[in-house]
Amino acid sequence: MLEDIGKISYVKSALQKCIFINGYIYSHIPLLNMMRKFTGGRNLHRPAITRFATSFITLAQFHRLKDNLRKMVHYDEWNASKWPKEA
Repeated sequence: MLEDIGKISYVKSALQKCIFINGYIYSHIPLLNMMRKFTGGRNLHRPAITRFATSFITLAQFHRLKDNLRKMVHYDEWNASKWPKEA
């Protein structure tokens, strides 16, 4: 059922963006450390390619940590870094 829901265009787009952001954060250690500082040491779930449900679990974690992630991108250290300047 989740696989069918994931085929809806706006859900598919949200999942792809979530997975991209998650991969970006985990590929940059300083950014990962900053994220952990703002989320109280919590990690985001890393989606597995073979398990479709993990994408929804990752999306749910982004939703739960939404406020903390927003605080992170408004933080002075974030604005002084190279990350907001990248596409």
